[in-house]
Amino acid sequence: MNFRIDSFKAKIPINSVFRCLRISAGMTTKELARLMECSSTLITHYEMGNRVLTDKRLAQMCRVFRVTRDDLEEYTTGRRAVPINYRDECILLLSKMDTARLQTIHSVLIGMTR
Repeated sequence: MNFRIDSFKAKIPINSVFRCLRISAGMTTKELARLMECSSTLITHYEMGNRVLTDKRLAQMCRVFRVTRDDLEEYTTGRRAVPINYRDECILLLSKMDTARLQTIHSVLIGMTR
């Protein structure tokens, strides 16, 4: 499989697509790093757009998430929605917050249900 990142006419950055695929799969950066035999820091850099995915890493991610080049093109161009697991995304975001922020969010949510 030969991938070229610059061949995608992206509306949605490919790094965002892979982050959504990872979270949707219920996978941590450490788990993905283990499967790709690299550091979780490198995965984070890819997902944040701080590092450009090489063709080799792009092919590895496609194998891990069982997506094809055509799937990626549809996700990045917006022709198909990227699968998102909102529950896991919320848990991931909330796990990074301190207690004061969580209490504020709790209060806001309680207020919204009234």
